[in-house]
Amino acid sequence: MIASSALTRTALVGALLPVICFMALSVAAAQWLSLILVVAVPLGVVLALRAPNLGLLAWLLVGALFYSSIGGRIGGSGVALTPDRLLIALLAGALFLRWAVRPQSVAPFGPIEWSMLSFVTLAVISILATSDYRLGPLTGGLRRDLVYLAQGYAIPFAGAIFAKSLLQSRRDLHRAVVTVMLVGLAVGGLGLVQYVTSTTLLPETSRSSADDTGRVVSTLTAPAEFGMLVAASVFAAIVLFTRARTLGARAFLLAVMAIGLVSAALSETRSVWFGLAVGVVILARFRPGFPRKLLVAGITLVVLAGLSWSVIRTADVVQTRVLAVSPVYNRIALGATALNMATAHPVLGSGFGRHTFATEKWPYITSFGSVPAWFAIDPGVPHNEFLHVLVQLGLVGLVLFLQPFWLSWRWGSALVRRTSGLSDESRDALLLFLAMAGMYVVNGLFVDLAFCTYASNVFYVMLGIVAGIHHRARSGAPPRSAAA
Repeated sequence: MIASSALTRTALVGALLPVICFMALSVAAAQWLSLILVVAVPLGVVLALRAPNLGLLAWLLVGALFYSSIGGRIGGSGVALTPDRLLIALLAGALFLRWAVRPQSVAPFGPIEWSMLSFVTLAVISILATSDYRLGPLTGGLRRDLVYLAQGYAIPFAGAIFAKSLLQSRRDLHRAVVTVMLVGLAVGGLGLVQYVTSTTLLPETSRSSADDTGRVVSTLTAPAEFGMLVAASVFAAIVLFTRARTLGARAFLLAVMAIGLVSAALSETRSVWFGLAVGVVILARFRPGFPRKLLVAGITLVVLAGLSWSVIRTADVVQTRVLAVSPVYNRIALGATALNMATAHPVLGSGFGRHTFATEKWPYITSFGSVPAWFAIDPGVPHNEFLHVLVQLGLVGLVLFLQPFWLSWRWGSALVRRTSGLSDESRDALLLFLAMAGMYVVNGLFVDLAFCTYASNVFYVMLGIVAGIHHRARSGAPPRSAAA
């Protein structure tokens, strides 16, 4: 097991994160493209070639923090060159070179990877067959559909494939759990500071979501994505808390939990709240040593909320978000419309594309029970990731999309029940993935996850770790030592 002193060092890193972010403000007016070329390219090359495992973890942190504030436009294409996109390209090249020189150093493709590759291939074929090649403002055209595929699916899938090969040692597994915690801590901390001070710390970031409802999004673009990342940090802190031995480490982890819970509340997104609760229940189910005090604290909060409901229900956030029925009606009508579309094209869908649902839904808009059809008119997405995939790629695409979820859950839940032969670091990573999977699926029922790129990146890296643990367990090769 990694010594708890490592958590003390993690606490120091976490304390320095706001300082690092503040230092970044001093160059906020710089030409970001030049900065990327001068600083990020050499650093990325070093990470990709010398320490690709650390490069992959840095990709998660840098992307969630700086993708919206650091970027240069490549020519007149409108494509943003950001540090995380540059780094993932360098990692892909480094992994290809590693495979070319020593094929045995790269984990072979399994059913999860083949499902992902098949999904992307099917989507590309669907785009070429159905995409509008004109670059209209709504139809998007070929390029926009390919960008949508890359950002929403191909890049997160690549993160899973890379994680399976690169994050193998016990130390790397521990680092992965800590990185998930730090990502949520960083975006949550910045979001809280921006919310309290009503300021924008980083360029092109906001303290409110795009719909101007006041929901905190920090460095991201959607409150649901922000909420999923901070909820994941809560799960990671709980997992690490169960093994922490020093008072300093425990105090730091409790602070992370508090920041994550407050940030999740400020996201004002019910799917995040429900997903957070589901994740905690999953941790309690699969972790025998789950702290009973945390469960008692959770039950106490629920009881206090119930006793104070007459006061709480009058708060603006409760009236505008918790008790609001319009979003519920919206999703019911959108779900019925999406199912109507899927019924018309059940096998291969209506065509993969950024605006497929928005442009093709009109003949299929329908009411459901007492919910009128006009609730489905305005949104251009069904607000359900699984129905969205079904609409675009039919049952074939949905099966390919769901298979990694099913296999990783089955493998992870079976491995974590092992009483022997599994390192503490592997067990922590598996527990974190299971909690994140519950949260991710719950949000997928109410949110279009393809637009939550950075939450998807973190989730699929953990999914790739599960695939790697399963592969090594099946082949009889234990994880490398913690000193690796």
